[in-house]
Amino acid sequence: MVKLRKVRSNASIAPRANLLPGTNVADEASIVYVRAAILGFATGLRSLIPFALLSWLQGDNDSKSKDPVETLLDHPAVRLITALLALGELVGDKLPNTLSRLKPGSLIVRLVIGSLAGMSICRQYRQSLILGALLGIGGAGAGSFVGYYGRTTLAKATRIPQWLLGIAEDGLAIYLASLAVSPPTANND
Repeated sequence: MVKLRKVRSNASIAPRANLLPGTNVADEASIVYVRAAILGFATGLRSLIPFALLSWLQGDNDSKSKDPVETLLDHPAVRLITALLALGELVGDKLPNTLSRLKPGSLIVRLVIGSLAGMSICRQYRQSLILGALLGIGGAGAGSFVGYYGRTTLAKATRIPQWLLGIAEDGLAIYLASLAVSPPTANND
């Protein structure tokens, strides 16, 4: 199980902080923007997973300076609702009558959520909100198309049931989103 730790938005990141666990890259702005794009991509795969993870992180954030999205995500009821909606999406995605994520309405919702998630992660590390939103939108669009076409192509080529590939996609979305919202680790180099 992924254990989320709080990120303090008012604390500056040490010059040698590793913002993407498992890498040796320490360029603050670049990695924050990569995180925004990854969070957007995860939003394209499962629209509510990033919001649910961000919401749970906000519950641990003691920072007094919060934007309206962070303030909303900070409420215990919202944390519960986002978690339940995310779980509902994980189940509903496997049903045969679920609408395509590429339908205009579904895609627009994913793009909006991706932009908000990208902005939220950029705000935590005091980076450009506009660039965070654009990267979140781009990631959400890419995740939507890659997830849809990857899953349908694999299902046809391998004859693996769509719902089973959907479970693998769930795992990928959860992993990517948790990687993107995980707090930075210190480099020991």
